[in-house]
Amino acid sequence: MKTCTVVCGYRPQLNTIEGDLIGTDRGCLYLALNGYKDFVAIGDFDSVNDDEYKIIKDNSRELIKLNPVKDDTDLEHTLHFLEERGYKKALIYGALGGRQDHNLLNIKLCLLSEISAVLMDSKHKIFSLAKGSYSIEKNNYRFLSLFVFEEAIVNLEGVKYPISFKKIGFKDLYTTSNEIVAESCHIDILEGRVLIVQCND
Repeated sequence: MKTCTVVCGYRPQLNTIEGDLIGTDRGCLYLALNGYKDFVAIGDFDSVNDDEYKIIKDNSRELIKLNPVKDDTDLEHTLHFLEERGYKKALIYGALGGRQDHNLLNIKLCLLSEISAVLMDSKHKIFSLAKGSYSIEKNNYRFLSLFVFEEAIVNLEGVKYPISFKKIGFKDLYTTSNEIVAESCHIDILEGRVLIVQCND
């Protein structure tokens, strides 16, 4: 699976780097100032000044400058770019914790993306799953929550509160704050798409 790590601009904390490095807007400056050189830089760069832009330009191996007057965000454009380049999975840092409208938009992008987009910060791992059977690793996260925005049928095993082939709707709220009881749990999604949030306090 062709994988990459995307770094956005809100206080990124790189815990794990997989595959190629992609910087998005001010996230490119973080990469350049922290010694990373072999990365692709994407953005309209309206969040950096001229000197910072030069640092990004001098340290990236490829720079894609977007028009600041556009209908998509820098991260949305980046995800489309990754899809075109054949990537199947992206770990995304620096996309959570800032403005709430940006948080919600980035979570929505995670849910709608054609590639496997995983939002990461110091407390969260957020990703979505379509129909299929999966193993979810605990990886030191205490809580596991499921959210649906369309009706889904889910079977969840290996957790404190199992779900047995149950239909879950948008108004169902009981699927939060579950816990994986061993090293991993198993989930079957028979219909719909599910947003998975693993987190700590």
